[in-house]
Amino acid sequence: MNGKETLLSAKLKEALGNADQALPGNSGRESPPTPTKAGTPTRVGEAGEKKPKIHEKSLKLKQFIQNRNLRQTKNKLESEQVELQRLQQKISEKKTEKETVHRLLEKAEAEKNEGVSKQLRESLGKINKELTPIYAELQKFKKKST
Repeated sequence: MNGKETLLSAKLKEALGNADQALPGNSGRESPPTPTKAGTPTRVGEAGEKKPKIHEKSLKLKQFIQNRNLRQTKNKLESEQVELQRLQQKISEKKTEKETVHRLLEKAEAEKNEGVSKQLRESLGKINKELTPIYAELQKFKKKST
């Protein structure tokens, strides 16, 4: 009788468990998690691995978009920085030319050499004409950057 009683009690426990799940209050009860191949827990009854929640997907998408926008902004800023450096280099070269011409002009005027003074003034005018569009471009660039 002992073997029959254990078999009967096992069947009874199984039937009670099935009946417990069928009750209205217990129908949404989840079974304990079981490990998957990747080692992350999933619920019994789901096929394969646990699917990411919509919120997690949304966060990943937002992060991807932010990273893409940051890369685009970085590329834009790098190109603007290169352009700014180019303009500043041109201005620096022209200012150096101007300083040199000014020194030579002072010497020519001190020596009262009118021919050389006239040529140096023309050179200064030419340098200033070259600098004007560079300064205008720099101003446009600064307005565009802000």
